[in-house]
Amino acid sequence: MREFFLIRHAQSLGNIGMDGSFDPDLSPTGHAQAGQCAQFMRQHLNGPTLILASPFKRCLKTAEAIARFNNLEIALEPALHEYFKAEWFPVRNEVEADVAMRMSIFRNRLLGVKYRQEKIICVGHWASIIFLAEAMCKGIVMDSVSNAGVTKIIYERNTFLPVFVNNTEFQSSAEVTGKNDPKL
Repeated sequence: MREFFLIRHAQSLGNIGMDGSFDPDLSPTGHAQAGQCAQFMRQHLNGPTLILASPFKRCLKTAEAIARFNNLEIALEPALHEYFKAEWFPVRNEVEADVAMRMSIFRNRLLGVKYRQEKIICVGHWASIIFLAEAMCKGIVMDSVSNAGVTKIIYERNTFLPVFVNNTEFQSSAEVTGKNDPKL
């Protein structure tokens, strides 16, 4: 059995309107969320584990908190990058079907020979996490994903099964953010 943890980055300065750049840092709440997520993940991480993270700053900072707290290594994974929606990235555009295809290809790579760890943590963005979960679990519906929300999916006997979706129980209620904010 293999376990996959899909995590949206913690709250960014962009999520709260304080940084309009394409690569904002985490907000103070986001730093707290990342730390709480790292502690939550400790109870799920026994055995070889790899963290794959989008190269965007908000994902790297979230992944770094998890890695530091759990003594893990991070590998950059460009497939987990932000959704290149025309209004945010006018030069490079993606439609939802492009993101879905990118995540389906990435799902297949996760099952290939490159990634043999029992547990893989993928830290990405609103769209990459939703579309990866949907590529793994046919029929799963994820309309939104919270900042630092964790989705656990197991892969056993050639089948992906969701264990929990968009879990934020480890965050204080004041820090659960981003449920309906796909931007940044």
